[in-house]
Amino acid sequence: MARHIKKKSNGGFLRTFLLLGVLFVVVSLVSYYMVGYFLSKKIIKKPTTKVVHKIKKDLPPFPEVIKEESPNMVRVFVYYGDADGRHFDIEQRFVKKAPMDVMVREVIDKLLKGPSVEGSISVIPKGVVLKHVFIGDGVVYLDFNSAIVENHPGGSRAELLTVYSIVDTVVANFLPDIREVQILVDGKVVPTLKEHIDISKPLIPDKDIF
Repeated sequence: MARHIKKKSNGGFLRTFLLLGVLFVVVSLVSYYMVGYFLSKKIIKKPTTKVVHKIKKDLPPFPEVIKEESPNMVRVFVYYGDADGRHFDIEQRFVKKAPMDVMVREVIDKLLKGPSVEGSISVIPKGVVLKHVFIGDGVVYLDFNSAIVENHPGGSRAELLTVYSIVDTVVANFLPDIREVQILVDGKVVPTLKEHIDISKPLIPDKDIF
């Protein structure tokens, strides 16, 4: 008698379990086809643009940023100064795929043009032009015109931001091919821009300026 009751109880549990399983499958299938139907009718809209972000802040899309990524474009990050001139703000941009020296030049050109977001500032002096780019053995040599020295306002913090906005922007986007940056002025190695930061040798990024 006891064995008969136990057997009946197990059978009831099994039927309940199977019923729940079937119900779950039916609900899943119905949900799947309903979502597909709504998407096909454009009731649910698919996202068509990329959201552009800045550290700790949402940004509107930049005019030159493509609406959708494409196979011939690469996402890059450019280091500008913050409103206080003490740290970096990082903006997202896109550049065309090309030989590395060409891409480095395009990224630096975006740095020289300055930020597109209110509250960020350029830390590169006006009139600065990148004349030449050379890459060899993990080091990129960036040759700027003399305006980077002559037009620089001076001050240890301003000089620090100028130097490392260049270094960090390049290395952040081109590791592991580029690990160090050598800044040149009119084709020559100079000791400093304004007597504060040693640029007489290749530099690695400074992770503390944030």
